[in-house]
Amino acid sequence: MPLFAAEAAALAASLSISRARTSLGHRARALAAEVGSPRTPLLALLERGWQPDPLTRRERLVAELATRATNAEIAEQLHLSVRTVEGHLAHVYAKLGITTRRELPAALTGARR
Repeated sequence: MPLFAAEAAALAASLSISRARTSLGHRARALAAEVGSPRTPLLALLERGWQPDPLTRRERLVAELATRATNAEIAEQLHLSVRTVEGHLAHVYAKLGITTRRELPAALTGARR
């Protein structure tokens, strides 16, 4: 039973955001240590320090487009308002711990691991 709980916590961590992700990741690691073996692929990744992508799919898309396009161009391409694009980028900057658009390419590759 702890194996299933550890796997569920690891999966939940991969789908959650911010504090919930951290908490669930810790819980999955604790349960995985309790289980010992057999290791599932997801638990093995978690054990090696894998962290799920902190960005949502939309945030990642906007951030990747922001490396080569303006906010207005992104808004037009994705059929969003410029303000929505700015909001997504603000979340991206906060999650990746950056403050400028110039830092974005390096931060995106680091966030993927």
